[in-house]
Amino acid sequence: MRRPSAWSRNNYFVIGLLLGLVLSRYIPQDIWELVQQEECPQEAAENLFIERFGQDFEPHLNLINKPLAAKKPMIRHMCMIMRQNFAKSCEQKLNDQINMELKACHQYLAMAYHFDRADVSSPGVFGFFVKASAEEREHAEKIMKYMNKRGGLIKLTAVPEPLPCFPDSLAALKHALQMELEVNQHLLDVHALANKENDPNLCDFIEANFLQEQVDGQKVLADYIRQLERAQDDLGDYLFDKYMLTGGMHGNGHAR
Repeated sequence: MRRPSAWSRNNYFVIGLLLGLVLSRYIPQDIWELVQQEECPQEAAENLFIERFGQDFEPHLNLINKPLAAKKPMIRHMCMIMRQNFAKSCEQKLNDQINMELKACHQYLAMAYHFDRADVSSPGVFGFFVKASAEEREHAEKIMKYMNKRGGLIKLTAVPEPLPCFPDSLAALKHALQMELEVNQHLLDVHALANKENDPNLCDFIEANFLQEQVDGQKVLADYIRQLERAQDDLGDYLFDKYMLTGGMHGNGHAR
């Protein structure tokens, strides 16, 4: 029996080394310098490479290594093999939307437990904002699941400190409406960007899961604000709070 030659035993290493050397001659200098850095942000190098060469080159990113002396191959964090027609700009915009939803979730939670205090005691408003907080978290998780389906990289940032107190229910509802308008505007921006990037799947995801629900929620808040403005005394505030016990921003509340 013939003994395998040394080259055949190491053929994969030799072929990989040759491919790496050949590829390195055609990588632009700015990308190659970034890859060679000892503390190279792998994700930044990959993103720059994709922008230069296009999405079709993603499967070959594992050929780009740091210098042979370091022997630390780049790990493909985000370039999943099923990723298709998902622009980096859309990925970043969705990450912004996730963090905006989580910010709203925290703010609604802070608002809810402000109205649960013994010196405020508004159980209807408390329940309304608890539901709103849960819905915002659900929205964020829905977008994160979608990101994983498209092969994106989820980036969660620090959540800003929410406002802890409000002078009355009316002020809290007005603040909630302003938040919902901002969230909705950002969703419209995501939709517009997806249309610009020719991403019909993302357009459909935004339309099917968010746009109508946001409009409905804004109408509920606007109705509550006007009703509370007409009942600005202690008795009116008390009756309005009881009225809200069965209400919800996106549920089957009275304002629907």
